[in-house]
Amino acid sequence: MRIGVFKRLIAGMERVEEQVSAERGPFSLFALLEREDWNEYDNYPVGHSWHLFVAAPWIWEDEMVAWKYLRELAKPYEEGWNPFERSLRIQTVKLTSPYLEEVWEYCSTENGMVEIYDVDILDVTARRGYIFASRRPDNFDEIRQAAQQKLEQERERQDRLAKEEMARLKEEMQARGIL
Repeated sequence: MRIGVFKRLIAGMERVEEQVSAERGPFSLFALLEREDWNEYDNYPVGHSWHLFVAAPWIWEDEMVAWKYLRELAKPYEEGWNPFERSLRIQTVKLTSPYLEEVWEYCSTENGMVEIYDVDILDVTARRGYIFASRRPDNFDEIRQAAQQKLEQERERQDRLAKEEMARLKEEMQARGIL
């Protein structure tokens, strides 16, 4: 990657973070990380790629719409990259992720850019990266409680479906005279 293109990408991501934060609210994480890509057996590196990791309460209202929105804003800053390199990958991070807690403890910033090198962050080994925003949301306890309730509801739904399936199979077996 040429240096001018790289500088444009960094400056562009800084502008994207500022614009989106002003429009939709602050990010809990907005980080551009370069990670090594490994072969399918994870035993030797085969290159590198840039990933934009984002987390914000508004993202989880409709993750796909948020992803497309960020993709469109980031696209102009990717121009000029080598066509054989992969484009910027955007990955969303759940606010309840334990890895995000580690990032908040490691680095907290709202209006600045922190440069990092050779760090294990977000369960990724980053060769280098830039953290544009990293802060725990003010309503984090509410978010955590809502996520826990949603998880419990999903577990209850899965249990109910499993019981219904077991009852259906039992009825079917009785109808066939197996039981």
